[in-house]
Amino acid sequence: MERALDRLTKAIDHKHLSGLAPAFLELRRKDIQAVVEANKASYEGLQRVVQRQAQVLKATIGEYRAVAGVMRSAGAVESVEQIDELARGAFRMALDNLTELTDVAAQAQADAFAVVKKRVRDSVGEARKLLG
Repeated sequence: MERALDRLTKAIDHKHLSGLAPAFLELRRKDIQAVVEANKASYEGLQRVVQRQAQVLKATIGEYRAVAGVMRSAGAVESVEQIDELARGAFRMALDNLTELTDVAAQAQADAFAVVKKRVRDSVGEARKLLG
């Protein structure tokens, strides 16, 4: 860190600070733009998760209605057998949905991180060129 600071000090000594100011401002503008893009990616991912949760909830309500209909029309023994089968299916479906929602959320975070990572890499390269 100290070596980097020494290099920066020498670079500033060799160049006029006023000439560097616009370039540094442009670097910061790009940094802010990258943060905005990362936030947008996160927000869009969150929207996808919420939309999928709403779809899952709607499907689950439909399943419960179907179970209630089966219970009304079937006898006691048949109802218990069908409820057991439906419960197993509902559990598998819940696990699948949870996995899907987790994947969507993780992808959204990965997309946002990729934006920031690219900007950090670009920023370092731009600063080296500017000071080099």
